[in-house]
Amino acid sequence: MRRLDDREQRYAYIGVGVAAFVSVALWAPRFDEGAAVALSGIGIFMALLLAVAAKRRHRLFTGLACILLAFGPWGMAWVVGLPYLMLAAWLSLKSRRLAPLPEPELDENGEIVRRPAPVQARPRRRRGSRSTDDREGPTAPDDPEARRPPSPSKRYTPPQRPR
Repeated sequence: MRRLDDREQRYAYIGVGVAAFVSVALWAPRFDEGAAVALSGIGIFMALLLAVAAKRRHRLFTGLACILLAFGPWGMAWVVGLPYLMLAAWLSLKSRRLAPLPEPELDENGEIVRRPAPVQARPRRRRGSRSTDDREGPTAPDDPEARRPPSPSKRYTPPQRPR
C-alpha cells in the first residue's frame, strides 16, 4: 500500500485543525455541563487520531480516522462530517488506483514465465441439433499466406435505387 503524499497529508492536517476547532466551538457554550466537556474532549481525541495517522503517512489509518471523525460528536451539525467522508472516499479511491501490480513470475534465467491460456470448454449441444463440427466445415490453415479470400457470392442483388 502506498503512503500518503504531501497534498493528502496537508489535507489531513487541515482536517485535524478544523475538527479540533469545531469540537471546542460547538460545545463551548455548554461547558458548564459535563456532557459538553466530554463531547468536546472526544472530538479533540478523534482529531489527534487523525493527526497521528497523517504524521505516520499511513493511508488506511488516515481513511479510518476520517470515517471516525465523519460520525464524530457533532450533534445535529452533521454537515461538519461530510468533508471527512469525502477525504476518506478520495483516499480509498486513490489507493485502489495506486495499488501495485502483481509481480511476474521469473524463471532461473530471469525471464518472465508465460503460462498458456486456459482451454475453454466446448459449448453444450442441444438435443436434436447437429454438432458444431458438422456446421463449421473445414478449418482454415494457420499460415496467413495459405488463406484465400472468400469466393464471390453467386446471388444476384439488384442495384439499389436512390431514396
